[in-house]
Amino acid sequence: MELSRFRLNAGLLGVKLPGAAIRTGDIDLAQDYGISVALNESITAPLIDVLKSVDAEFRPVPSLAAPNVDTAYTRPGGFRVDVLTTNRGANRDAPVNLPSLKSDAAAFRFLDYLLRETIEVAALSRYGTLVNVPAPERYAVHKLIVSTMRKDSGESAAKADKDIAQSGMLIDTLILKRRSADLHDAIVEAAARGPNWRKRLKTGAERLGNEHKDKFVEMLSTAYPGNAKTD
Repeated sequence: MELSRFRLNAGLLGVKLPGAAIRTGDIDLAQDYGISVALNESITAPLIDVLKSVDAEFRPVPSLAAPNVDTAYTRPGGFRVDVLTTNRGANRDAPVNLPSLKSDAAAFRFLDYLLRETIEVAALSRYGTLVNVPAPERYAVHKLIVSTMRKDSGESAAKADKDIAQSGMLIDTLILKRRSADLHDAIVEAAARGPNWRKRLKTGAERLGNEHKDKFVEMLSTAYPGNAKTD
């Protein structure tokens, strides 16, 4: 199970990230569908019961898929927990059940790339918690790809802008921290996955406005020679 949170990259990379970029009102719990099905163990109670043990006011978010399908949970004040899983086949709108989490989950394309290599980090809390998060270089590349899947208006457009901003910050940090090789490897793997991946990467890169955009675009063009440089 992975906890995908941008703010945890700050401690991992040894930097202070701007508050506006890391401020969020949700947590994503993500697990590969194949792993969830193959596991012979699960959490002791349904996920909603686990959340209620922390805060009794947690409630399932009503789903359009079916009245008894829950892929997200929220509490008063807007804090939200979304449950995600991988989608490697045809695009599907219908949620799937994760047996190990005892919860339904929304299936997302490209998520398997993000979850392939994770890192254990400490999340600061009253007692401290060790969680698995995506490697920052994969997070940066994935955010670029995801940004191209958003709509061009309203809340979706705002999320796309945040995706690009977070990706740019991580790209700059990785380059400044002399981790360009890690970033390049992440780009190479994504670009090798097919023309749709390369198209989305190129589109996302064109929207970057960070200090090291040109360096990233150069990495992208060398990772897959067919990618033309952007202006």
